[in-house]
Amino acid sequence: MDIGDIKEVIEVEPVEEPARVPEPQQPEPAPAPVAEDSRVKEYTTIDKTGWGDGPWSDEPDKRQWVDETTGLDCLIVRNVAGALCGYVGVGPDHPWHGVDYGDCTAGCGEPWCGHSPDSLVDVHGGLTYSAGCQEHVDPAKGICHVPEPGRPDDVFWYGFDCAHAGDVLPTLADVMRFPDSYDVYRDFDYVTWQVELLAVQLEGVA
Repeated sequence: MDIGDIKEVIEVEPVEEPARVPEPQQPEPAPAPVAEDSRVKEYTTIDKTGWGDGPWSDEPDKRQWVDETTGLDCLIVRNVAGALCGYVGVGPDHPWHGVDYGDCTAGCGEPWCGHSPDSLVDVHGGLTYSAGCQEHVDPAKGICHVPEPGRPDDVFWYGFDCAHAGDVLPTLADVMRFPDSYDVYRDFDYVTWQVELLAVQLEGVA
């Protein structure tokens, strides 16, 4: 028998591709406040030259409005990294007015306990800010508001930022953008949605 007539059949099991981690889905945000509302103020003050193209190019850098559901004052302010930060202000009659986001609200005396505002609300990245109005800062840039007639002036702001792991920072987008990255830029619609969720939780504090 000619050796050329001998054929060896080798069965090769197919190699399974590794499972791909699914891309996280950004929750459906609520619609942004209507620009025609007289209680909505927007400011654009930051030079974004050098940031690269992105949703931030056409966004304002600050928005002020009154939440229709709760009647609380709300802010979105862009920070130095280009990320958006959200804030909700509570008046002097609110139980948490003047309370740091990490302090106990139940009188147990322990810092960062389960009774702190940060522990009791659910918002993007957790609370990272609590303070009164920055009265000596340009209203177009600072964490402060221009009260509408009849609205409280002495408000205490609780806030969060979108500069956590998994968040795209516009100022670093070009140098930190990888093909397989699942990082997401938290745009105005998303942050507005989170601000309004925070407002509902703060309004519900007894």
